[in-house]
Amino acid sequence: MSGNIGNGIQLTTNATGVIVDPNVVGPNTYGTGALTGTSATNGYGNGGNGILVEGSGNYIGGYNGSVIPQNTFSDNQLYGIKITGNNNYVFNASIGLATSLTAVTGLGNGAGGVLITGTGNSVGPTPPAFSTTTPVTAYISSNTGNGVTLTGSSNTVTGNYFGYAALTTATTPVPDQACNTGFSIANSGSNTVSSNNVGNCAP
Repeated sequence: MSGNIGNGIQLTTNATGVIVDPNVVGPNTYGTGALTGTSATNGYGNGGNGILVEGSGNYIGGYNGSVIPQNTFSDNQLYGIKITGNNNYVFNASIGLATSLTAVTGLGNGAGGVLITGTGNSVGPTPPAFSTTTPVTAYISSNTGNGVTLTGSSNTVTGNYFGYAALTTATTPVPDQACNTGFSIANSGSNTVSSNNVGNCAP
């Protein structure tokens, strides 16, 4: 879902219960590098956000990966994920990196990794509706701006990895490889932020 002048995906205000997984939003087909021929989107894979979530009770994540291992929201001109709705979940995601969780030049999102202005949203923990023996949170690295920006209230950001990246394909991501240029988490509301991994990147 790349090459769009606006958002890659948009869930409007009446969207609820939607599962978005797995998709490549912004980069090339397999999420290994930047999309080519992007003059109409100022050199980015999409000219807006990777996904704009205006609805409530949606799931931006899952465990349906095959050739595409998880959602990848990278190389978008604005945010990888912007949430204005309520009670949505983000988990098992690569935000600013390649699908392999490696840091590739040009894949960071232009305004930041995630922006949340709504309430009751969650970034990190696998929601109760999903059953898995190996839960995965989100890797949020290499973005221009903050990794996560919270301006809403009662949101939760827990257990994620900021600035981590795999050194080569199929290796475990390690810290301090691809810090976001701003803070890892910028929290200006009444939200819960805990147990995130930032290494030596700005907290």
